[in-house]
Amino acid sequence: MNRRNALTALILSSVLSMAAGSVRAATGGAIVTDAWAGVWDVYEQTYQATSDCGGVVVIRTHSFRDTLCTGEEFSVFSTSDWFGSILSPGCSGDGFTATALHLRCDGNGIYPCPGNSTVHQTLEANWTLSGDFATTVVTNTMSVTSGYPGCYGTTCTKTTGTRTRVSDGAAACGAVPTRRQTWGKLKLLYR
Repeated sequence: MNRRNALTALILSSVLSMAAGSVRAATGGAIVTDAWAGVWDVYEQTYQATSDCGGVVVIRTHSFRDTLCTGEEFSVFSTSDWFGSILSPGCSGDGFTATALHLRCDGNGIYPCPGNSTVHQTLEANWTLSGDFATTVVTNTMSVTSGYPGCYGTTCTKTTGTRTRVSDGAAACGAVPTRRQTWGKLKLLYR
């Protein structure tokens, strides 16, 4: 009986770790919940890097259409968001919930300066959902520590945005379209 309980606990913990809303610790992704599923028109603006994420000068704007499907992993951060030498980043947070997305990933690495230089990088996403509209804030903070003069400090880049849901995403997420028929016609097909 103990083996059976242990196996049940193992299976249950595996299933729960894959449930919607979970965070993928190594990838910077989160599992999409029903509340966030759909096709979204996205507008983002990135601000000039500062030491405290308080940049007011927009250096880039970007508009695109994005599709989020229930139960699928959405890459909140991509590999290009990481500084090249970051080793084994780890992520935590609530992931997608009914009204928000929170994800934080941290990593450490070697910085290309003399004097045993290291870098700590934090990527953090905080999104808020209200109906078919979401606001997004993503920060990318790098702190360099070095014994070399002039090769240290903190920089932070902030990207803010909006997402407007334009469709529930059923067609884009693999839902099988069906043809409308009466019950009488369906019964005739299966006799």
